[in-house]
Amino acid sequence: MQNSTALGGMNLIQRQIHEYVVTNFLFGGTATTFTDDTPLVEDAILDETGVLELVLFIEETYGAQVNEADVTPENFGSVNAITSYIYRLLANS
Repeated sequence: MQNSTALGGMNLIQRQIHEYVVTNFLFGGTATTFTDDTPLVEDAILDETGVLELVLFIEETYGAQVNEADVTPENFGSVNAITSYIYRLLANS
């Protein structure tokens, strides 16, 4: 039961992050090539300002503090990476 709850939480986070990126950086478009594994910075979806906006969204939405040292490609490189990061961040708070 606990694993299904965790999976449900991750799926919700993933949907919220995906929707935020599509709405705010792809301007509501549903680019057929955009997936949850698409590199956000390498594919020029996010620039430095976009990353800061995304960090602010995460802090406001999930009530968690994102450390500057955590803003790395490993944590913010794709929707899936961000989802995993947020899930770990919430699990440790």
